[in-house]
Amino acid sequence: MVKYLGIAASAAGLVFAPISATGHAQATVDAIAAPPTLAAWSQRVFRDLSRQMRDPVDSRSEVMPTGIVAVKFGCSESGAPSSVQLYKTSGDRRLDRATMRAVSKIATLHPLPARLGHGQQYIVRVLFANSGQRAEREIRKMQAEAVKNNAWYNQGATSTAAIELVPVG
Repeated sequence: MVKYLGIAASAAGLVFAPISATGHAQATVDAIAAPPTLAAWSQRVFRDLSRQMRDPVDSRSEVMPTGIVAVKFGCSESGAPSSVQLYKTSGDRRLDRATMRAVSKIATLHPLPARLGHGQQYIVRVLFANSGQRAEREIRKMQAEAVKNNAWYNQGATSTAAIELVPVG
């Protein structure tokens, strides 16, 4: 079982051009979407990461190993994850490889949250747990760590993202 955390929020935008019966555009109304919040972006990235994650072991014949994997990555100009590297091992190469492979396969990190650019580095932590009690305890620790590590970005915000940001410079 793969456990991860994310905090929900949403941002949406709309661009449309009503067409008349003659097929010509009558007017154009543009609504520009605000960049997503860090929490909304984090939730979307975790959702994409979850879709890409594959069980690192054959769960029918092996006991699922446990641990927390931390992977550091950037965002290329095209939005694809770049410079994907193991930041902290779980102690099990299968968990580490599965997490790195899933991060590498995320289709896009665009649009990025406000104040973040392509030079920013990100750290995602993925918890592999085989017990609900252990998972809850570890998630609370991970949430506290994310709040602390993202404090420079949030500057007093009440919620944070699960993906940690590594300050540039």
